[in-house]
Amino acid sequence: MAGRQIAAAAILAMAAGTVLAEDSQPMFKVTGFSTLGIAYSSMRNADFVSNYWVQPNGVGKTRDWSTSVDSRAGAQVNAKLSNELSAVVQIVSEQRWDNSYRPFVEWASLKYAFTPDFSVRAGRVLVPTFMWSESRKVGYTNPWIRPPVEVYNLLVLTNNDGVDATYRSTLGGVKNSATLMYGQTKNTNSGGAKSKFKQGISFSDTIESGNLTARLGYVQTKMDMPALAFLNAFGCTGCESDVPLKVATAGFSYDASDWFVMAEGSRSTVKKRPFDIGGVRTGAYLTGGVRLGAYTPYLTYGQMQQTAAPTVFPANPQQSASLGLRWDFMRNADIKVQYDHIRPGAGSTGLFINASGAAGGNVLSTAVDFVF
Repeated sequence: MAGRQIAAAAILAMAAGTVLAEDSQPMFKVTGFSTLGIAYSSMRNADFVSNYWVQPNGVGKTRDWSTSVDSRAGAQVNAKLSNELSAVVQIVSEQRWDNSYRPFVEWASLKYAFTPDFSVRAGRVLVPTFMWSESRKVGYTNPWIRPPVEVYNLLVLTNNDGVDATYRSTLGGVKNSATLMYGQTKNTNSGGAKSKFKQGISFSDTIESGNLTARLGYVQTKMDMPALAFLNAFGCTGCESDVPLKVATAGFSYDASDWFVMAEGSRSTVKKRPFDIGGVRTGAYLTGGVRLGAYTPYLTYGQMQQTAAPTVFPANPQQSASLGLRWDFMRNADIKVQYDHIRPGAGSTGLFINASGAAGGNVLSTAVDFVF
């Protein structure tokens, strides 16, 4: 069922074309992306997933093989309405909290460029937390099959309904792009618990100089989660609402064309005194690879630590080591194979779900990515 829905989304995107304005420039441009992945694990006590907060099952305990871990498809429409005004809509189909693959709107916004360097968007906009926030769902643009889970699972939010402003500048060959965003959004996790994130503020700053790209990101928001109302009985009055959530990130990428190295670190806090509801989590990864013609072998090491014990959400420190190979076998398409060895911390199930005992083990994945 999942494969048919994802394939249908891909076919619809490919069937669409462009609509030309009177000056013969494309007024509407339709693009798409898809990842068809399958993962295997011999684990029997837990499921490995790529999205710890949303996916209800994965590979391991539920099934030996799974296409749900990494498969998705998306279509994007960009509209140039005038020299200053443009719009974008992106629709994605991937495994959701209820095990369905119903397409959803990831982005939908209007953008007005006051100058070539300053613009404002309104609508459903990106939350620019991580190095690869813009492209995390587009497998073809990433070196791995999936972004390292030890960092990218520290925040469930990928978009907000609100506004953002971006300013770009160049000084001495160094490019800088800074974005400030305000908004709110809703989420349903894999257990069906609903939450609302409000008064969200995020900031990101990206610097590019030659082969080097560096980025800083920060998000703070307040979370309403009715499922936490039980904490009132333990002295945490109002713990189901206005829970502060903060995430700070820093990362860099150095790409010398025939080799590359990238790293990213993040820190997440979920606190409402006197309870450290989610404690303090820190995550980091380091990836390096070489390009040998159409082939790109790569290595990744990732870890997540629990630096302050949580009182509600489970502690889930873990380490992982990954070995992968990417083959760009044709234009705008690749095949990747990736082996992950994952070891949760002592007494922890890490970022595995549906655990019924000690978690940890190996995951073998392959995926075909393409864009059109």
